[in-house]
Amino acid sequence: QNLPWNGFITAGEFQYFELHFEKNTKNIYISLSNMNGGDADLYMNYGTSKLPSLYEYDWSSSNLGHEFLSINKDDPKIKALKKDDLSGSYSVLVLGYTNTTYSLFVSSSDVVIFPLQPGVHSTCNCENEGDKCFFNFNGF
Repeated sequence: QNLPWNGFITAGEFQYFELHFEKNTKNIYISLSNMNGGDADLYMNYGTSKLPSLYEYDWSSSNLGHEFLSINKDDPKIKALKKDDLSGSYSVLVLGYTNTTYSLFVSSSDVVIFPLQPGVHSTCNCENEGDKCFFNFNGF
């Protein structure tokens, strides 16, 4: 966590990763930055017994360009598991839509990160003095 994993994937290729989070984890952020104009997509399942696929997954991000997943402890899929945090193991699939070099970054934090999109206005309301807002932007 908190260190990027750099890789290369070809069109149609599947690359799997296993992630583990400690008790009391409240937020998970996964960013997949596609380099050199290529495109890879991101799919994730809770647990490691069933790997995510193009058609079966718990969470996904399959935009043209960069991908971002943000999961918090109040996510309906986590609540359905009767869990009050995000601890446990997760399976992640990086699927090559076209050949690309990519950077995969995983973070868990109590700080909420808002993904920014080009051309889309974003705001943040701080309710208490000293509150800070954090934004994540992956330029195209």
